[in-house]
Amino acid sequence: MRRLIDATRLPVRWAGLTLVLYLVLAGMVFFWLVPHSGGRLPLDVRFPTYSVGEASTYLQLLPFYARDIYAGPVFWVDMLFPPALGVTLALWLKAWGVTLWRVGPLAYVLADWSENFLVGRLLAGLPDLPSVELIQMASYATLGKFVALVCTLALLLVTVLRERMND
Repeated sequence: MRRLIDATRLPVRWAGLTLVLYLVLAGMVFFWLVPHSGGRLPLDVRFPTYSVGEASTYLQLLPFYARDIYAGPVFWVDMLFPPALGVTLALWLKAWGVTLWRVGPLAYVLADWSENFLVGRLLAGLPDLPSVELIQMASYATLGKFVALVCTLALLLVTVLRERMND
């Protein structure tokens, strides 16, 4: 047990950084972007994904100043959050002895960054509506992000519960 306590100091520090980034991002989204978007949630927080019609409606109704918030400060904080969460999850998985501790967190980070890039392309094309294919790619990236995150969290939970049952 002593080894586990020593191995969890670094993940706890990363978890603190991740929490700060999450709170900043959530604050920017829910207190700045959503109110300036007519109360509509941004595309990359819609669980598990969104349809072409939903995305088209959101983009059509998104004011220019809200687009600038979304494509500017929200985008950049959202580029920092995924690797922080990915490192945190990877360190926790490693601390609990998961052999392939890098796979889930890396899949999550790559999917989230892909989603950010694709949503950025959706926003950059406004006021013209983007192609159906681009919206679908962004939607699939959102789905991939959530699938990778849920699978990684489930793996961590199962590992922790199994260890607790063996103690």
